[in-house]
Amino acid sequence: MIGQASSTPARRLGVAAAGTRWANLSDEVKRQALDFIIDTFAVMAAGAAHTSLHPAASRLKGEAGPCTVVGYAGGASANTAALLNGATTTVLQLQDGHRVARGHPMSHVLPAALAVAEERDASPEAFLSAVVAGYEVSARVGRALGGLQDLLHDTGTFGTIGAAVATAFLVSDANADTIAEAIEGSASVTLFPYRETPIAGATVHHLYVGLGASIGITAGKAATFGLSSLSGTLENFFGPRAGADFRLDQLSAGIDPGGTWQSYELMQAYMKVHPTCAHLNGINDAVLELIGRGAIAADAIEAVDVASYGIALDYNIAEPANDLSARFSIPYAVAIALVNGPLGPKSINEATLAKREIRDLAGRVRVRHDPEMDKGYPAGRPARVAVTMKDGTVHRADASIPRGDVANPLTTEERREKAVALFDAGLGTGKASGIIAEIEKLAGMGSLKDLGTALRSSF
Repeated sequence: MIGQASSTPARRLGVAAAGTRWANLSDEVKRQALDFIIDTFAVMAAGAAHTSLHPAASRLKGEAGPCTVVGYAGGASANTAALLNGATTTVLQLQDGHRVARGHPMSHVLPAALAVAEERDASPEAFLSAVVAGYEVSARVGRALGGLQDLLHDTGTFGTIGAAVATAFLVSDANADTIAEAIEGSASVTLFPYRETPIAGATVHHLYVGLGASIGITAGKAATFGLSSLSGTLENFFGPRAGADFRLDQLSAGIDPGGTWQSYELMQAYMKVHPTCAHLNGINDAVLELIGRGAIAADAIEAVDVASYGIALDYNIAEPANDLSARFSIPYAVAIALVNGPLGPKSINEATLAKREIRDLAGRVRVRHDPEMDKGYPAGRPARVAVTMKDGTVHRADASIPRGDVANPLTTEERREKAVALFDAGLGTGKASGIIAEIEKLAGMGSLKDLGTALRSSF
């Protein structure tokens, strides 16, 4: 059915995805893809070490399978591996992002692509091509949504479609009709998760990405194995139902008349440097600048005033229930940084939240909406922070484009420093260089089996 619907958005996306070949990508796109694969595996490693996931992950010990669960010695089935690896990406809130798509494509696509590639003993070339193909489709769908409907969280939504694309690419040997079927089919079974869940600290939030990746595998395989989809599901159901300002024309943006990628959404991806919701990153940058000036002693602070755009304040919580909800709390993110220094992968935890000094300062952080700053979003994450000292001195800093954004990128060295810190936090010091080397080798004479062995190093 899809093969006959040659003009549908899913068909155009499917043709472009099917034509994706790692060998044909520019050096710039290859470098970006490898950097985000490294970053996402590092985020998984650090997230896997978090105690909130241990009870669920420990259930895998009796399960046999060929697929890697990062941080665990044993193997698992493809769906279980994708579920657990996807879940780990959300724990520390340091995952990848695409600002215009307003979501996290790589966090969904990579767990699915790795699991299916390991299950099928695919070549590194096929794995890398599938990752790029899935990312490009997912990010375009995200862009077309124009943001999410009220109360809808982005994870588990358009990322699921990217996971299905990566799966269908690998299982069908990059058949365009099958990939188009997978796009339409997965668009009918994505999650529609509740936005308030992580803000309240409910850790079922970690299932959003995990289930998105796992459902993507199931939907991608179903398309390959003959389950048909309804043509037009993507634009007639998923887009209008999920999107706040759905734009049909954006689904095919960046695809040339010949059906190949004319531009790569991967080049618009950002890396998070702060372990909080992305809407706090402008605020975090401003606080980091103030810390860097070396003029602020936490015990001499009278009050902190924070101004930002409206949506950022929607993701704020005054009294976080646990470290997950604290990652959505402007007062606590600000207070922890001012008291303990720049936020890192281990900065936000239950012990820190219990400290009287942190709680007292968080109570003196005043947050307000500046309507003028709404003009700077989603192009940036504008914020202004003013710290008033007990002697009346006021220290101010503004931020607009967050560090790690495509318009304010991390250097190569900074990207590696982030990855090493996360691998060290999750798997132990000294293992990062070997894992990074195995990922880099995938573009040449590397092996997915060797990479899996390195990632299974248990903590």
